[in-house]
Amino acid sequence: MIKGFDGKPIEIEKKGLFYPVSMELSEKDGRDYLHISIKAYFASTLEEEQLTIINWKECIFHGFQEWAGEYTVFGGQKLTVTVTTSEVEKPSIDSVPILCLSENKAKEFISQYVEQNQQSSIGQALLQQRSFSTTMIEGIVSWNSILPRYIVLMPSAFIDGHTLQRTAKHEFGHILGLGDSYKDSALGYQGVG
Repeated sequence: MIKGFDGKPIEIEKKGLFYPVSMELSEKDGRDYLHISIKAYFASTLEEEQLTIINWKECIFHGFQEWAGEYTVFGGQKLTVTVTTSEVEKPSIDSVPILCLSENKAKEFISQYVEQNQQSSIGQALLQQRSFSTTMIEGIVSWNSILPRYIVLMPSAFIDGHTLQRTAKHEFGHILGLGDSYKDSALGYQGVG
């Protein structure tokens, strides 16, 4: 069983109706596993030229699945992470809506949202036309596993399959509760040494 730096066993069982991303830490045959499962609802306004990316939903799911693998955690303990993805036909509180915006919808979204929320982090991301993930609840400082989550993919993410997969991987890290590791003084990110 994985133990934290305090020596106490870590227990993770975040699954069910109120969790947009399910997680369960388990042990089998002396090995530790973290199972992550996401149900995605795709809300797309993509235009024909953006849809030329073959299997664009697969690119997004592959980006999410890149978090799977072997990790060393808490001072040398081995952890195997698996990521399971599925698509749902209707949004629900236990799914993550992924908004895939066309050029026109992105401009419309920016003009409507930013007019009233220019100083917000969402407003800033929209002004810079960067893809982002959010709870859509401004002012929430700490991450919580039961908060709703959204991924907004701007048109620049759909340049090609590689860019889309990398963007999806990055945004899924935020969905998991990880902050940005790069340095960006304008956004207040100190970076990771």
